[in-house]
Amino acid sequence: MEDSRIPSNEILRLAALKELNILDTPAEQDFEDIVTLAIQISGASIAIISLMDSNRQWFKAKIGTDLCEISRKDSFCEHMIQNDSFLIVEDTTADERFKNNKFVTGSPNVLFYLGVPIKNQQGYILGSLCILHSKKLALNHQQIKSLEILARQAASLFNKKSELIYSEKILSTYVNNTLDSIILLDKDKKIIDSNKVFQERAKKLLNKEYRKGESIFEYSHPSIHPLIEKYFAIAILGEEVETELFIPFQTAQNWYKVLFIPSKSLSDEVVGVVITLTNITKQKKYEKQLQALNEELNFHYTNSPLAVIKWDSDLIIKSWSGQAEVIFGWEASEIVEKSFNEINLIHESDLEHVKVYADEMLSGTISRLTSKNKNITKSGEVIYCNWHNSILMDENGKVISIISLVENVTDVINITKALEIKTNNYEALINSTDDIIWSIDTDYLLMTANNAFIQNLLADSGELYRIGDSVFKESIPEAISIFWKEIYDRIFLGKSFATNFSVPNSNPNVPDKSFEIKANPIFKNNVVVAAALSLSDVSEKRIAEQKLSESEANLQAIFETTDTGYILINKSLEVLSFNKIANDISSQNFFNVGKVPTNGTPILDYFPIERRPILQKMMQEVLNGKRLEYEISFLQPNNTTNWYFVRLYPILSKKDQNYGLVMALSDITERKLANEQLKQSEMMFSDLAKNSPGIVFQFCVEPDGSSYFSYISDKGKKTFGFQVNDKNWQQNGRINQKERNAFFESINQAIIHQKDWNYEGEMETKDGKRKWFQGLASPTIKDGKIIYNGISLDITERKIAEEDRKNLRKLELSLAKEKEINNLKSRFISLTSHEFRTPITAIVSSVDILDIHSIKIGNQELQSKIKEHINKILFQTSRLDTMLKDILTIEKTAGGKILVKPQPLDLHKFLYDLNEQYYVDRKDGRKLKLILPEKIREIMTDPSLLSHVISNLINNAFKYSIKAQNPELLVEYHTDFYSITIKDYGIGIPLEEQEHLFETFFRANNVQNIEGTGLGLTITKEFTQKLGGNLSFISKPFEGSAFTIKLPYNL
Repeated sequence: MEDSRIPSNEILRLAALKELNILDTPAEQDFEDIVTLAIQISGASIAIISLMDSNRQWFKAKIGTDLCEISRKDSFCEHMIQNDSFLIVEDTTADERFKNNKFVTGSPNVLFYLGVPIKNQQGYILGSLCILHSKKLALNHQQIKSLEILARQAASLFNKKSELIYSEKILSTYVNNTLDSIILLDKDKKIIDSNKVFQERAKKLLNKEYRKGESIFEYSHPSIHPLIEKYFAIAILGEEVETELFIPFQTAQNWYKVLFIPSKSLSDEVVGVVITLTNITKQKKYEKQLQALNEELNFHYTNSPLAVIKWDSDLIIKSWSGQAEVIFGWEASEIVEKSFNEINLIHESDLEHVKVYADEMLSGTISRLTSKNKNITKSGEVIYCNWHNSILMDENGKVISIISLVENVTDVINITKALEIKTNNYEALINSTDDIIWSIDTDYLLMTANNAFIQNLLADSGELYRIGDSVFKESIPEAISIFWKEIYDRIFLGKSFATNFSVPNSNPNVPDKSFEIKANPIFKNNVVVAAALSLSDVSEKRIAEQKLSESEANLQAIFETTDTGYILINKSLEVLSFNKIANDISSQNFFNVGKVPTNGTPILDYFPIERRPILQKMMQEVLNGKRLEYEISFLQPNNTTNWYFVRLYPILSKKDQNYGLVMALSDITERKLANEQLKQSEMMFSDLAKNSPGIVFQFCVEPDGSSYFSYISDKGKKTFGFQVNDKNWQQNGRINQKERNAFFESINQAIIHQKDWNYEGEMETKDGKRKWFQGLASPTIKDGKIIYNGISLDITERKIAEEDRKNLRKLELSLAKEKEINNLKSRFISLTSHEFRTPITAIVSSVDILDIHSIKIGNQELQSKIKEHINKILFQTSRLDTMLKDILTIEKTAGGKILVKPQPLDLHKFLYDLNEQYYVDRKDGRKLKLILPEKIREIMTDPSLLSHVISNLINNAFKYSIKAQNPELLVEYHTDFYSITIKDYGIGIPLEEQEHLFETFFRANNVQNIEGTGLGLTITKEFTQKLGGNLSFISKPFEGSAFTIKLPYNL
């Protein structure tokens, strides 16, 4: 049965995916940046850019998983492709499509999924950008919109990658498979690049290894240097030059058709010259022979441009012409009488199909066959040849031999344009090409024509052409006749030329056809008597040139849009090019010499003289293959310092030849400032630790179970004798012997469950005094270690006070003394709280700045570690800030600074809004149950104080009833007052400690491991009294608590 999940356009979609040519390619930073942004936008733990193959989902970029691909049957995105739009699944365990998926039931236990399709330009979904999380996520419209934008960016990257790969492949194929030598020169006539044909000929003719950056005169014969100067000067002004040159090297003397073509930038500026050399020695040779023989063809087959090879019915070579010796290198004496299997003539890639069609010809199934094959010469060189094969039969119809006419198409194939077709060999040659070749006399009568001419002109005019006919048939449209007459008349003026024209295609989606006309006059006694012409279809060449131009434009766009400044430098340490960012940086006084880089000038001129020697040494090391990175600073005119990160790395060719270097400049001034601010924050934290009333510490537990203090403030060392990195700290005898077991057990339990540590105990100081302390710490995980950051407070006075209360306050302080102490306490609390808040604010500000700039760090691992520590600092400072706020609130209450501002209030709406804002979407899924009377009464009270009272009691109800029944809020209206009761079904309050519940900093023994300050209920009671009411409670251990507020209707 057909899988219903497979899209209806699957075949076309997979074809588009294959054409993309991206599957199984290495990871790339552009895609990694996208998934990193997806994580930051959504808060998910996993983000993936993937492509959907026929039976697998392959990951191009990923964060949060080690998988590189998964089976398509296990894919979440398969359903997104089927829907043809983005897909959100908020709870996979409740979705029939996903609840049994192995990635839901097992690691990574995916609960939330969102997939956004990645489409190509034709609208086929090739893959997706997806995020996954083990918990529910609530994404807003803007977040989803941002993820869709990231998916479109990924699709754009995929399309650009595919186009660039295709363009480079076409360009490389064209340049390196032509037989012409191609050289690119700069304005100083230095070689920027060349193809392998030129490099091989340079080595063969000059015995010289090719090196970029050298003058063209190093690779040319002295006799043509003046001509090169002449034609280069014309081309550099923007005019194309075509000429023929005789180059008399000692090892080879050849004629070449040479083109000097201006090389232009995207802004149409001439930046160099391209020289192409086509070996026309053979053409010249045959032209000379043709003139000497007065246009009579009487070539011996050994002098034909086609090699003639005769095979018998056993594929044994019986005849091997002189041209075969030229093409393949074997002399006839070496190869005649050898069989096909004895010689290495056909390249292995073509061997099998050559054997097949040889068998078909010997069987008589095929009488004539033309093919293009890769061949191997005697020297091992690979060449391309057209083979035109015909069979010879005896009178009985039995094949007795195969005649092969072989054309070396790696050489110039148009050397036969002016030759008359008088022999079968020559006729086969001109009829084997796809170009249209013909000649006419001065009366416009057809002299010679190949089959392509006959077939194409027959198709155009509907009339058959014969030798001697006028080329202007009556059936040919007048406009076409006028066009060709102008061409013919131009030839009859006695000059050779080449021109191009295009024929529009009726289908707007198909490119126009492009053609090239090459025309040469035929002279007799210095008088033009005829014209020879060829017409070639160059459409594919024009398309390749256009794609090359587009590829170069794309690369230039990338070069100009990056946020890093780049300067390209040649081996002579001269500026080749630079982008806008580099120009902007230099204008910011980067080089400190008042100059902006200019192409062609020495790069060292832009640095202060004292820095040039070391920079020159560094650049020479880079030219030798080394990569260097360093930071550098410059004092600006406004006396500020700018910092830059400089990278130097070599520019290598495909053969690892070094032809320059790149200087990459990144402005890191903001990062430096952030680091400096971070150092100041660390110093501030150190000062805070030194001046803290408690002992600040960091406690580390290794994976092997060993533990030690990785940091402890000086007060801890002096008071209890603990030392940093001492793994025998447990032998410290200052812990009360009666409490040692409970003390270590509390630490072990915190470590085992990786939860907060909160313990009160008694220790002996170094001077022999017994002190009570309270230890508070929170864990974090790093590199397998459990690290507790915390503080130890001296609570001896509190413990003494508690003991005094238990003994019915045997020693009561006088009222005057108590007021004095309260005043001192209020001033101390206010001063201490405000002094703590200043460094806390500085720490949070510095951490926020560090968080903003950490996004720019390229190292993902380092960025992740910094983010982890930032979150820890923010969490701990938030806790400390909350405690300070509570302390300040108590101080304001005690000092009568809390003002009551009564106003009319709809109590029901007030409670509904409070519940909707804070308790509807809790992470643990629990809810607050509201029980309100049907009748609504308006009250007069202070909404701010009432909100604080109710919120604190609701928060406590949730905090002390984890995994229990949902808390409840009950409102009752009485005659003279109304009451609000908040009830939970949690751990309750021990009976013996209920009398101390509203005392400042009091916390019951059963909540020591639950986060809290012991101030909340004190503040709640004070605010209730400010509202003219009272607060009472009923509680039973393990059953829960109910707190009731009774308030007047009118305050």
